[in-house]
Formats: sequence, C-alpha cells, structure tokens
Amino acid sequence: MEYMKKLHANIAQYTGTATQVIQLVSQGQFIGGLNWAHDILTTKAQGLPIELIVPEMTGFEIGAVSIVKGGPNPIAARAFVDWVLTPEAGALNVKLSNRLSTLKSVPPAPGAPTLESVKLVQYDRQWASDNKDRILKKWQATVGM
Repeated sequence: MEYMKKLHANIAQYTGTATQVIQLVSQGQFIGGLNWAHDILTTKAQGLPIELIVPEMTGFEIGAVSIVKGGPNPIAARAFVDWVLTPEAGALNVKLSNRLSTLKSVPPAPGAPTLESVKLVQYDRQWASDNKDRILKKWQATVGM
C-alpha cells in the first residue's frame, strides 16, 4: 500500500469509464493513462493522436464464450461456439474490435502486439476475487478516497 500511496500522488484524475481516459489523453489533457489495448487501437484508427504502449508485466483479460446449461437451444448454442472458435470468426473479431485472437493463426490488428510478445503478470483471479472488497477498502483508506 505504500507504493499505491506514492502512485496516488501522481494521479491527476480517476475517471468513471475507460473511454474517458482515452479521450483525455487524446485531447492532450494528460500524457498517459491505463486502458485496454483494443480501445486505444480503435481510437487511434479514428484519427485521434494516441499511441499504444504495452508495458512488461501487463494485465490481461480473455473474452469468453460458453453454453448455458439448460438453455433453450443447446444445438444452436454448440454450433455458435464451434463457429466462434474458427479462424474466420477470430479474424472477424480482430477486424471489428481490435482484440487479439487466442488463435496463433489469426494475425493481430494493425498496431497490436502479438500474444507471444506480451509479457503478462502472474495473476490469481480466484485470490483477487476473494480479496477484492478487503483490498479495495484498504486502498481507499490508504489514499483517502
């Protein structure tokens, strides 16, 4: 928490949404901000002056698809999941969202790193979920939020 206290002293603003950060940086109000790579690439493709920098030990998320047990149409659900896992669907996802595909055969969006080039932080999702409220309260008390 000592590090978080020092970091907090360098935070100009905590925004309500991820896209607000991108807008503020692209307008020149701030020199940097944390955000999802695909959102930065989408904004850059719209012509706004912003760059994507992926630091070492970066965080990540993986979008998922699943079939709901007991759903009304399991055959169609399975067909959809099977399609989503194809290279064609992966390429469409990259084209429409600038997200990385988990399929190595699908190239990344222009300006995006390859999955192999990104050094990910070790992250225990279960521990983070189990301790979220406790850590958030401790952070709020530390930085006075």
